[in-house]
Amino acid sequence: MNYLIACDPDTHNLSFAIFKNGKYHSAIKTETSIKEVVKIFDKYQPFILAIETQYSRFNIKTLIQLVEVRSMVETIARLDKTLGIYRIGASTWQKEVLNVPPKTKRNDRKRMSVESASKYVGNPLTDNDIADAINIGRYVLDNYEKLYLS
Repeated sequence: MNYLIACDPDTHNLSFAIFKNGKYHSAIKTETSIKEVVKIFDKYQPFILAIETQYSRFNIKTLIQLVEVRSMVETIARLDKTLGIYRIGASTWQKEVLNVPPKTKRNDRKRMSVESASKYVGNPLTDNDIADAINIGRYVLDNYEKLYLS
């Protein structure tokens, strides 16, 4: 099976969306720990990891912690022989998947993400981090050729 794992990283919890052969399969929210991430990668052995990059609205300490979390996930993916790792900026996937206008407030973006992901998976979602992971995965699936060739 060909799995794509999309990740919305956080310092406390990681949200993953799993896509199997280009279709949404499932979502997982877990504590941010090496052990939990290794379990996920061992189970699915993805060919692609899509992960959101950090942006500088955080204080420097939080930004450093988020970069460390992203680095941990990417390192586990590389050790698991994941073929492609795509770093996607929040504004990039939000603009394309959600059609978010510039200067949209954070709570409105979260609501839009949940609504869009809920419609995509056909079930109501309440967790905006899971919704973001699903939408990150959608972005990569929709833009795979462009990303692969760049």
